[in-house]
Amino acid sequence: MTYVNNAMQAITGCSEANMVGRSARSILGLSKNDRAIAGLQDEITHHGVFQGELTFRRQDGAQRAGEMSIAVIRDPGTNLAHFLCALRDITERKMAEAQ
Repeated sequence: MTYVNNAMQAITGCSEANMVGRSARSILGLSKNDRAIAGLQDEITHHGVFQGELTFRRQDGAQRAGEMSIAVIRDPGTNLAHFLCALRDITERKMAEAQ
């Protein structure tokens, strides 16, 4: 992470200082072996974008449902420069759907 907004801090329970310099996978407690992560990496590699649902962990250990969108940002030479990531907590919606 190179930049974190207030919404990401609220969703994860982590401060900006605790997130900058770390990967989203480590901040969200995601495993490399998780099926959703494998799909995410495949989509980004082949299409340059990802949109999907995943389960993540807040800093306090609470498990949450999230909807994540990721886009690749390339430099003028078309080399990978950054990723732009948006995460929305959809836990309450998922709980309502389950009832």
